[in-house]
Amino acid sequence: MGTRQEINNIYQKYYHKDFPSSTLSKWKKEGKIKAVKEGNFYNYDLESFEQLILSDEYKKKIRASKLKPEDFIGKRCGDLLIKSIVPKEEYKENYIGTLMYCDCLRCGKSKNIQVRFSYLSGNGNYQQTTCGCGRKERAFLASARQDIREEFLIQFRDNFEHYLFLHKFLTTSVTEKYFTSCPIEEYEQAILSLDKDKQFNAVYNFWKKQDRTSTFYDLAKPSLDHIIPKSKGGSNDYSNLQVLTVFENLCKRDMTWDEWQLFKKNTNTQSDFFIENILKQY
Repeated sequence: MGTRQEINNIYQKYYHKDFPSSTLSKWKKEGKIKAVKEGNFYNYDLESFEQLILSDEYKKKIRASKLKPEDFIGKRCGDLLIKSIVPKEEYKENYIGTLMYCDCLRCGKSKNIQVRFSYLSGNGNYQQTTCGCGRKERAFLASARQDIREEFLIQFRDNFEHYLFLHKFLTTSVTEKYFTSCPIEEYEQAILSLDKDKQFNAVYNFWKKQDRTSTFYDLAKPSLDHIIPKSKGGSNDYSNLQVLTVFENLCKRDMTWDEWQLFKKNTNTQSDFFIENILKQY
């Protein structure tokens, strides 16, 4: 056990200043440090005090108290570019600490968002690295194929919703969910090919312009078709797949593409929902 002065002596040995009386009283009340009252003074457990001020948790708080928000201006925390300190009168939340104005470089859309300095300094229990735009991506990675690489998704960050459509379209179509378990390289190549595919984009744009509230069955929606049907030996390889409307895919049924083209010609079957007419528009 030791006096208040001995407490200071130990603290000065490590931190070169007196230990705050308010913190000592707080620790005593919380039971973090043992204290025995003798007359008008307390004697403190010096061993437990020394362990407390040398703990990683306390050192982290000391480092955080030395950080200056102005020193972080112009720096990045993940995809957040720290721009300036938010004036108190501009606070959008009831917060007593320091807020920083940041731009999100990940999506490029969120400007001047207010982020707590403790979330940017690296000394808090939580670190914020985006405006929140990364949450959907993290949720997707947690629920989709476990081998999808985050690096692969970077190229779709400007329009992640479009990627989600590509993924769902590819993995839930009439391929017996082949692309949910095929080699990841094959999946990635199929996604990239689909994204640039003229027929897919033509049907996708055609579908987007339709009034999709007037019918239960979405006949204009993109549908993945086997050029050579599975029933006739066709594979799930992307080279045997093409994008048609749901309507045309239903009409084609189990015909090969050549058989379907011949059928349309011989019967003079036409529709605005057929791919040749959609391609003329896009």
